[in-house]
Amino acid sequence: MNPLLTDLIQKTYVVLKDCILDGLESDGLTVEDSERTAYLIEKNMNRIESRGELLLFTSDLAKRYPAYQKAFITVKQHSVAEKDKHKLEVLQEKLRSFTISPNSNGS
Repeated sequence: MNPLLTDLIQKTYVVLKDCILDGLESDGLTVEDSERTAYLIEKNMNRIESRGELLLFTSDLAKRYPAYQKAFITVKQHSVAEKDKHKLEVLQEKLRSFTISPNSNGS
């Protein structure tokens, strides 16, 4: 598995745990909901193979249980940041290709 994805999954676990604790403290989650969602989290997080799957899972979880909105936002922000990073790398490569012309030989 991609090390960046593994890192994101581990960070998401931490945020999900915080969501459970915050949800229980604020009455955003019942004990039954926290047990049910903890089972869903463990079951599904072990099968995730891409950022897209992680984004969909956290989105669905947040739609069903608003206490998990923070987890969805975290994954969404990471996904947007990765896309922006990729776009920037592509643009930088294009700029390099414009500044290094095939006719320049250093004279």
